[in-house]
Amino acid sequence: MDVSSFLCAFNKQLHISDPGQNTLSGFLHFLNNQPNASKTNVPYGLLVQYNDENIKDIFLRTLDSVLKELPSPNKYQLAWATEENFSRNSLAQAITSPEQIFVLTECSKQGDLEHIISEFEKNPGTIKIVCASSEVVEKRFKQNEHFFYRILPRHIYLEPLHSQEITERFLTSLRAKGYKLSEDFIKEIAYYIEAIYESADFQNEEFIVDLIRRIELSMEEREGISAYKNKSVVDSSFIPYSTTVLAMKEAEVTHQPNPAVSPDSVIEIKDSKNLEPKPEIVDQTIDVDTWFANITPASTVESDFPDSYDHTNVLLLALSTFGSFLKSTQYSCETAGITDQVDGYYQLEPVPKMLAKLLADSKEYLDKIVMLCTKETLNIATVKTPEGKVLTISPVEYFQRSVRSYLNPYSKNEDCFVTINVSLDSPYDGIQRVIEALRNINTPKLYLDTHGGIRGIQRIMEATVSLLKIEHINVEAAYAVEFGANPRIISETENMKIFDFVAGVNEFITCGRADTLKEYSNASCQEGSNSQEKELISAIQIVSNGIQWCCIPEFERGLSKLQIFFKDNNSSLNTSDQFSYLDIYKKDIERDYQKLVKKHNVADEINWCRKKGFYQQALTLIESKISTLLIDEWKILSINSKYQNSRVTNNEFFNAFVYTITKSILSSENNNKNSAKGPALFLTSKLFNNMTDAEYEDFLKSIQKNSPRPFSTAPKDIKIYLARALESTTLNRNGIQHIPDCIKINKVSDANIPILFQLLILHKTLKDVRNTMNHASDEQKYRLKSIIRALKYYMKWIKQLNPNLNLQSNLLPPAAL
Repeated sequence: MDVSSFLCAFNKQLHISDPGQNTLSGFLHFLNNQPNASKTNVPYGLLVQYNDENIKDIFLRTLDSVLKELPSPNKYQLAWATEENFSRNSLAQAITSPEQIFVLTECSKQGDLEHIISEFEKNPGTIKIVCASSEVVEKRFKQNEHFFYRILPRHIYLEPLHSQEITERFLTSLRAKGYKLSEDFIKEIAYYIEAIYESADFQNEEFIVDLIRRIELSMEEREGISAYKNKSVVDSSFIPYSTTVLAMKEAEVTHQPNPAVSPDSVIEIKDSKNLEPKPEIVDQTIDVDTWFANITPASTVESDFPDSYDHTNVLLLALSTFGSFLKSTQYSCETAGITDQVDGYYQLEPVPKMLAKLLADSKEYLDKIVMLCTKETLNIATVKTPEGKVLTISPVEYFQRSVRSYLNPYSKNEDCFVTINVSLDSPYDGIQRVIEALRNINTPKLYLDTHGGIRGIQRIMEATVSLLKIEHINVEAAYAVEFGANPRIISETENMKIFDFVAGVNEFITCGRADTLKEYSNASCQEGSNSQEKELISAIQIVSNGIQWCCIPEFERGLSKLQIFFKDNNSSLNTSDQFSYLDIYKKDIERDYQKLVKKHNVADEINWCRKKGFYQQALTLIESKISTLLIDEWKILSINSKYQNSRVTNNEFFNAFVYTITKSILSSENNNKNSAKGPALFLTSKLFNNMTDAEYEDFLKSIQKNSPRPFSTAPKDIKIYLARALESTTLNRNGIQHIPDCIKINKVSDANIPILFQLLILHKTLKDVRNTMNHASDEQKYRLKSIIRALKYYMKWIKQLNPNLNLQSNLLPPAAL
């Protein structure tokens, strides 16, 4: 088998040494030579050592794609696990298919290796890959020679990416966006990256994203991004200017002799140039007052509106530097009830002008603009007008003069604009100033312009808006400008709501931004950093990631780490003078997370997600964890002992039982296999969306009305239905398996039997709701209000089933079923 094409897939994106490539080649040959994937000829273990998480992820993604193309009789797949998750399971539980390769993606920095070694040795036929940072390898793995040399006999070290790999990834990313690249661009960008990459402040993916952003900014200043995705070609003129690159090229020219020119003639040419200096060309200038007198009307807003009202309309935005020239542009507005046009020369003009028109419909003014300004936007600069004249002015002054006539005419000029100086080196100060400025504004009604400023400043604004939610200052509406052939102002408000709903931002994204805050604000004080701060920030990030990814294990892992900081004897953090904000922020976390930072169960987590509006996360917790509450904690249900040693999880047994209940259990002749099954006890989307509070209060009778076949709601009959479900439960796993009586019902009173029954019916519906939401479908099958209502009653029934509430103990013995 020729593996060169497969190795090429790795080499394009990664820097792997020759010994590492030999190991990788041997690994691919090894896979191809195995006749049986579930039992290899000899045990195989591979250690992948890395220093950068991104590089490790690239390696695993590339390996996953290569395995799909490998001409092997076995269709290999990767089975992922972290050491923390693996420590609670066996290798046999982690592998669900004989063709899976076990990959340990993340290893702890400390702890013994007994569990890993034991599980690996019990399963010699399973192929294992262990990924670990250099720190873990040096301090942990190498201390156990048996594990390091025998269990994992093959090693690959993923070196830091070099300019060649970065260039390849950059070009791939740019082409993926739909851009056509000229040959001179490809050649010159490779030279550019080689010249600056090693000393650049951004590395790896951040470098690529930043470079693409700067190139796309140049596109917008010319024909617009859409033009270059359709027909125009990106050439070398888009490559950013760099003195480093220029110096390298000049050095190459200087040190490269020209055989056609003697040293003497070079001197003569140089001298002759000095004798005839090149005449200086001076651009014609235009006075600032003259420019604005020509383009700005005397007044653009009505002056008969009330001069005060119970709130202040505030626009928050980030200023940009000038492009290469000013260009008169018209922007269409088809949002928020406005169908109109506004014009402007500077890219931050359109949204304030549009917002002024929008507010005028309510007889209100745009009262104040809060501007995030870098030093570049505060400094005097020169820019050409459309006529080719040179205007000398700072971007911040230009912006203020261009939109002042659109703001409240009763306010003084200095009251209309708030300048916030921000720096990427220390964003904390800028965020703090914005929050303090808005705190000092009378009942701010906040609007957002999201399209200005460089990427780092946009991050600061995004974090600031999230932090403001703690202050109960929410964004009324958000707008952006879509450039291209037909520039227009677009609404970002709904997108922000969707992002809140699906990804679980709000307070959680505030936590996620704490890492960036600390990294930049304490960049020069690393040695004096507080270890408690680092641990708290790490826990915050884990919780935030778990919510945004809808990853319940990650969410709960973060919560367990957070609980350490909210014990009674740990009420305060010893923060440094450079970073005292975390202690205040800790109190906000405790208020927002409530029970979750103390001892709690999954019902508390679901209720918290409901309160925060994280409905997708609440549904995921119900689908994956409610069985743990009912079986392991409350002991309402239990797994039949004859199934306890199977590979089937408790949640799979539970869902199989639920599926049977909602599929067909109302047959009057249950023992006759050929008899017609009863109707499914399942809420269709139509019925689900139309359920009222009153119908949920009498749930079984409500769905009984919509059932094509009547059924009883009496507890004694419900017991029969549940018994039928237990008898006929099946599991679809590698084929249909009959698993009768897999579940036992232990602690449910006669009064609560109907509650358990209706909970299980609704559980199956909510599982379908979650699956529908997970798929990016254009069809809105389930309404949000209906989901919220269903979650409320689901959790109400869960509370009623809680055996710790000392409810009537008329227990249902297992024999009754």
